[in-house]
Amino acid sequence: MVYYVTGTLICAVVMYYVLKLQQFQLRIPYVYNGDGLSTGLVIKGMVDNGWINVNEYVGAPSRLEMYDYPLGGDNLHYLMMKFISLFSSDYAVVMNLYFLLTFPLVMISSMFVFKHFKIPFIPSLMGSLLFTFIPYHIIRTGHLFLVAYYFVPLIIMIILWLSIHDDLILKKEETTRKIKLNIFNRKSLFSICVCILISAAGVYYAFFSCFFLIVIGTFTSMFKKKLLPFLVSCILVTVIAGGLILNISPSLYNKYANGGNGEVASRNALESETYGLKIIQLILPVTYHRVSWLAEKKESYNNKAQFVNENDSSSLGIIGAFGFLASLFIFLFRKNSIKNTIGQNLGLMNISAVLLGTIGGFGTIVAVLLTAQIRSYNRISLFIAFFSIFIIMIFLKKINENYVTNTLRRVSFSICVILIAVFGLYDQTRDSLVPSEIIKKEFNSDRDFVKQIESQLPAESMVFQLPYVTFPEGETLQNMGNYDLAKGYIHSSSLRWSFGGMRNREGDLWQRALIQRPVNEVLEKLSIVGFKGIYIDRNGYSQEFANKVEKEIHSILKVDPLVSSDKRLVYYSLEEYSNSILGKYSKDELALKKGEALNITKKKSAYLNGKLDWQYVDSMPDYKSVQIVAFEGLPTNQYQIKLTKPNKKPLQFNDSFSAPDNYSYRHWENPKHLVISISNKDSGWSDSFIPQKEDISKYFDLHPYLLEYTHMEQLPAGTLTLRE
Repeated sequence: MVYYVTGTLICAVVMYYVLKLQQFQLRIPYVYNGDGLSTGLVIKGMVDNGWINVNEYVGAPSRLEMYDYPLGGDNLHYLMMKFISLFSSDYAVVMNLYFLLTFPLVMISSMFVFKHFKIPFIPSLMGSLLFTFIPYHIIRTGHLFLVAYYFVPLIIMIILWLSIHDDLILKKEETTRKIKLNIFNRKSLFSICVCILISAAGVYYAFFSCFFLIVIGTFTSMFKKKLLPFLVSCILVTVIAGGLILNISPSLYNKYANGGNGEVASRNALESETYGLKIIQLILPVTYHRVSWLAEKKESYNNKAQFVNENDSSSLGIIGAFGFLASLFIFLFRKNSIKNTIGQNLGLMNISAVLLGTIGGFGTIVAVLLTAQIRSYNRISLFIAFFSIFIIMIFLKKINENYVTNTLRRVSFSICVILIAVFGLYDQTRDSLVPSEIIKKEFNSDRDFVKQIESQLPAESMVFQLPYVTFPEGETLQNMGNYDLAKGYIHSSSLRWSFGGMRNREGDLWQRALIQRPVNEVLEKLSIVGFKGIYIDRNGYSQEFANKVEKEIHSILKVDPLVSSDKRLVYYSLEEYSNSILGKYSKDELALKKGEALNITKKKSAYLNGKLDWQYVDSMPDYKSVQIVAFEGLPTNQYQIKLTKPNKKPLQFNDSFSAPDNYSYRHWENPKHLVISISNKDSGWSDSFIPQKEDISKYFDLHPYLLEYTHMEQLPAGTLTLRE
């Protein structure tokens, strides 16, 4: 216990200096932009609604249902924060406390692993501190759950156990030579528990853990010439995969019940290269290094190199980089008679990590052939960091065992290790992203502005937000971030906000269609539906367009707006205008008008049969592409088009037509075309056959496809809408 208390206290001291805790304010979020706002929205939604899947306060007039964007892979983190929220309902306090808590948790789990492998106390403290304060932890402030990596050291310990022990999970009886389960022992039960927990501690960490389990299981089986290690690795991978499936089961059921949502979390295989690992970024110093010439070198590289993005947080620091290179040397060049040492296995895993994560590596193969949902392979740098620091720990352990033989040497050794730790921390940390005065000023301005709005409206009132932005992973407009509109909800305690509806679902499609109508029509429909005001972030429009929109709204509503202290946000009350609109109708007429206002997206359908003017486009092995001149009024958003074969199988949007049963509305062509790929198995055509118009018409007479789409009515030229 003294061992861990000491480590935690030292961690707290380092946190005080690195994170500048004297400036830290619990009620101001440590990050107030980008993904930090998205995380804040989900955390506040959990506090307000009980859990993360449904939020009644965003996406008005509907609500947010997160099933299309699975969050279950992070259930462990949400459970931790749910516990914290029992003591405070302030989302910022909950988020900040959990962020701060990740540091001692990583410290303790690292010390636990090093102690298990008999690393001396002082080196163990050094290694744990270096891993706790790696650049990955300091830089990735927006990705709260990625910096909560305290289960990574534990899963690495289990991976190493797999290479060492012959009785983990399974064992072979010496007399009968039969393989039997061996789970009722401390190591096996601990391994299963950690695998279950990591399945709820982040999809990426679960995926990488499975990868390393398979790698070490395969190589250990080859080395020992036994199948047992590989079988054990498969069992542990199954536990992780099963736990992950269970965690995201609500999303899987939603997909089965309501169909997939191709517009959400849509990934491209090539993104695995964009967000891949770069070896040079492991070796180069942290961006904005404390030493000016190192900072300049890194900045020069970042400005000139391609694919510099979140992978900029991959830096290992000088100590970690030395351990990384040493691990490669040990695995590749050291000629030991025994090849299954911990050092050899750490080197193996580092090489495997690089092969998987590097740009154009095996991760890209996985993305192309299996799934592109795992795309940010640079995040494997976290595992590389622990492997590399562990190598340094083994090196120091050997020095301690072989050369530290008296008190003087013990003191000298400890001082040297402490100095190395201080040097490493100085090298790999930088000025923390604690809220600056600018962020505090913006946060307070936004909070005061929303409280002003809230003071004017009854509870549960709806506020419509502009400009329209999809959620999640929406677009950045002008100088407005894709999650900036979440600030309205984040600062509110009783209002409902339009931003935050799941993209490409009913509420989002309604907003998308509404903002393409004339401004006067929008205001009338908002009033009829029940909205009480309009919130505008001026940073989301060009200044000229913002002026036009506000002038038009002001001329219709005839009320002066509330304006935030920083002049960025404005709010127009709809109450007086609504009273004048609603007073025109009886109760029955109003109900009818509300139904019409909520159904502005006109659904149309047609059958694609042989009477249409079909044209041959191209042939590929196993399928062919054909096209027609597109119908008028098809939406440019491909996901608002649905094509279904007679057997009820839906076609997938894919303009590259890499498979049969793909479609694309090529609205950029003149004339516009609707292109479809047809399987040779369905058509009966051979690969060499070039179908003529009559052949294609005959196919569609026998197999008419159902086309369903949202009809977009064309407005007169010059009509002012709310979309720039």
